[in-house]
Amino acid sequence: MIARTYHDPDEDAHAATPGAMERHLTTMLEALVALALAHGSAALAEHWRAPIRQHGRPLLTAVTFRMVTEATQLAALPPHADDAIGAWLRPRVARRLKGEGPATLGELVASCN
Repeated sequence: MIARTYHDPDEDAHAATPGAMERHLTTMLEALVALALAHGSAALAEHWRAPIRQHGRPLLTAVTFRMVTEATQLAALPPHADDAIGAWLRPRVARRLKGEGPATLGELVASCN
C-alpha cells in the first residue's frame, strides 16, 4: 500500500521490485526509529525499544505506524521550488501533472499563478 500510494516504479528505483521496496521501507523505518529514539519523547522511545528487545527489530503496527507518521515531523524539510513534484505529491497526481508540463514545485506554482 505504501509503495502504490507514495512511490512511482517509473521514477523510483527502490519501487521497481517488491524486494527493493521492502529493503527501502526497512531502511526508512530504521532511520525513523533511530530519530525517534534520539529526539522523541520517552514514551515514543520506549514504545520502539520494547519490540526491538523482544524481536530484534522494530515492528510496524497500526499504532506504531501512527507514531512513525508523527516522528516524520521531526525530520521534515520544507519544500523547495526545485523539488520534483513526485517528492511531494502522490505518484498518480505527479504523473498527471508532469504530463501537462510542470516537473518541479516551482514550475507548478508558476503554472498555477
